[in-house]
This record gives sequence, structure tokens and C-alpha cells, in this order.
Amino acid sequence: MDNKKFKGVTPVISSILIIGVLAVITGIAYQQGIPMIQKHIDTTSLHKAEKFLRELDNSISDIARTGGTKELIFDLPGEIKIDPEKNTIEFSLKTSGSIYMRGGFICLNRNGNCNLNDGVWGKDSYSIIGAQTDLFDEYAVLTTYKIMYRKLIRGEGYNKKIYQLDIVTSKNVTVVGSKNSKILIEKIGEERGDIIKTIIKLDII
Repeated sequence: MDNKKFKGVTPVISSILIIGVLAVITGIAYQQGIPMIQKHIDTTSLHKAEKFLRELDNSISDIARTGGTKELIFDLPGEIKIDPEKNTIEFSLKTSGSIYMRGGFICLNRNGNCNLNDGVWGKDSYSIIGAQTDLFDEYAVLTTYKIMYRKLIRGEGYNKKIYQLDIVTSKNVTVVGSKNSKILIEKIGEERGDIIKTIIKLDII
């Protein structure tokens, strides 16, 4: 009789043990899986941000050469800032990790030339593009993408010419936008003097 009782209890104990083991395994898998999922999300966001940076830079360069207007959508979970006084454009993303080394400016120019002083006309672009990652808090880092504009030099001595791309805004003040803002790009003219300037107007709406 006792043996029959034990036979009835044993499957119940086995079921409880199996459920317990499965719960532990599921918990471990969940704890391991969440960081992996978040890492994938962060990596995707940062690659998307770099792609937008290059698209914006290429669009401005194209408009500077050919004229006309263009509109881009800032479709990123961050903030974009256009500073006509510093002649820069930048936007930042907060993530739990980064694909870039922390602490310094990472040059993303195709030819790798990020010399801020002067570039070479016909060889370098007006723009220097890159990213900088800094610790935001204990659990996050802030990656700032930036476009800066430099002078380009052509020739030497009396034949030396200096070219520059100037960013302006409607009231020539810093403008800021957030996700889904529209960026309007327009070439509004050129100035010829000691420095040959191409004027590009940017607006955020």
C-alpha cells in the first residue's frame, strides 16, 4: 500500500522539479538575452545615425556644387543642432553602449583627412565628419555626430586661392530639431573676395 502511495507522489515531485529547473533556465536565458537584444538595438541605431550623417553631408556638398534645394527628415531618437557661428552641425544619441572607441573624435571622412586647419582644393571635402563617444552616466554613453567645415586651399603664392562653405540659418542663430524634424537645404549664393564663399542656408521645421 505504501509503495502505491510513493508511486503516485513520485510523478508529482518530478513535475515540480522539472518546472523549477525550467524556470531557472528561462530566467537565466532572459537575463542573458536582454543585454544582447539591447546591444543589437543600440548597434542598429548607431549605424543608422552614421548613415544619416553621411547622407546629410553628401546632400549639402551636392547642393553646394549644383545649386537647388533638398529636404531631409531627421528620423533619429536624438537632437540635431545647426550652429552658423561655429559653422557646424551636430546631433547626439544616448545608448547603453557604442560601436566607437570612447573619449576621442573618430574621423569618418572617406579619405581619412580630418585636418581642421586647411584642406586641399580638388582633393579634400569642405567637411570633416566624425563621432565622439563619452560616458553619459553609469548605464549609458552619449555619441555625438558632427559635421565641421574648413577652408580649402588651391595653389601657392600669388596664385593662392581660398575656398569656404558657410552655413547660415534664417536669423543666423543656432537652430535645434528633434526626431521627425525636416531639414531644408538651399544654396543661396556665392561671395568672391579674398575668400571665395559658397553660402548654404539650413532650416529646421
